[in-house]
Parts: sequence; C-alpha cells; structure tokens
Amino acid sequence: MIKSITLSISITILGLFMVLNCIAAPLVYAEKAVVEFYTNPSQISLDASTTPLGYRFNVTAYWRDVGTPLNEAYSWQVLLKYNATLLNCTRAWIANWDSSYIFYGLTTIALAPSYRVGEILVADTILGINLGSGSLSQLAIFELEVSSVPPEGTFYSCVLRIDNVDTFWLDTDLNEGPLVKTNGNYTIPEFSHVALIIAFLALCSLPMILRKTKKAAIRTGTLAAN
Repeated sequence: MIKSITLSISITILGLFMVLNCIAAPLVYAEKAVVEFYTNPSQISLDASTTPLGYRFNVTAYWRDVGTPLNEAYSWQVLLKYNATLLNCTRAWIANWDSSYIFYGLTTIALAPSYRVGEILVADTILGINLGSGSLSQLAIFELEVSSVPPEGTFYSCVLRIDNVDTFWLDTDLNEGPLVKTNGNYTIPEFSHVALIIAFLALCSLPMILRKTKKAAIRTGTLAAN
C-alpha cells in the first residue's frame, strides 16, 4: 500500500515530462553499482543511569554510492521500523536546505512523514527532468525518544530497521535500483550496582596483590642466587 502510493505519484509526475522528451534518443548506461542506504550513527548505546525518560536523539538515513558512473535517482523512500515499547519517533524531516541532501537544489514533491506504531515513513520525488545523485548523500533525519529505561542489571536493545520492502529508490523508468539496506542498532544497558561494588573491591585490593607479587619475586630471586 505504501509503495503503491509513492509509485502512483512518481508515475503521474514522470508522465508529464516523458511527453516533452519522447523524441530524445535512448541513452546507454554503464552497469550500475549497488547503492547502500544506512543509518548514522549505526550503533547507539545510552547509559540508563544518566538517560531520563523522554531523552531524544537523532538518526540520519544516508545514501552511499561508489559506482562509476554514479546512479541517478528520481525518487526514494525510507521506512524506519523500531520497537515501540522502547522508543517513539517524535519527528522526521528532510533537510533539503543542506547541500549534502540527495536532491539538493532540485524541485521535489516530498510526502509528509507517515507515522504508525513502531514505524515512520519518509519519501521524496523529483518534479522535473533533472536527477539526483551523489557518492554520499543525506536522505532523512529521524528524532527518536526514549520511552522505557531498563531495570537494574538488565538492558534493552532493538534494531533500527530500514531493511524492508518499503525502503527503495527509483530510476527514471520507475524501476527499483539495486540497493543494500543496512540496519542500525539501539542499546540502553543499566550498569549494575553489584558490578560497581565488585569493581571497587578489586581496585582496593590491587595494591595488596602487587605487594605480594613483588615480595614473591624478591624471594624467588634470592633463592635463585643461593
């Protein structure tokens, strides 16, 4: 359903411009390299003892392309899924004013972020004949809020998943381009008080252990000399 809406918008817009360019000679492209969508930071680990409920942080979805020539995108879409018990997405946006954005400087029609429990969808489509490309480009920014903190001695963890059928990019023929989708990870461990006490006792006993080791070494040296 989500994918069909985006495809319908893309087809409508592209059809208007195909009429103007129907006489153009067909283009021959070199083999396309695989594009990667990934989240940054890829690993998010918060300290539960200093992270209050409601704490917010950002995760950015990126486009990475190492091909020659670079792939050219007409439309893209990212669906981020997460554990709604642990996190809540409070905002999502496209920083189209940022020069690192994949469609920077181009006229586009961006869908309003679509929020559902445990997932958020962001998409953008070019309005025109120019295409977007880049070796490393920004797609969307997601603001996530901590909605649960683990009890002492435990931890919470979930995948920030973009590897799903509703994450894709389209070329000018409205074909899905080759894509690797790399998920991120979120962890919030609680540092146990018991572990803290054990570490403190070990640190306190370290000087005594060193003294005993030194005495043993001296005694061994003396016996060897005799």
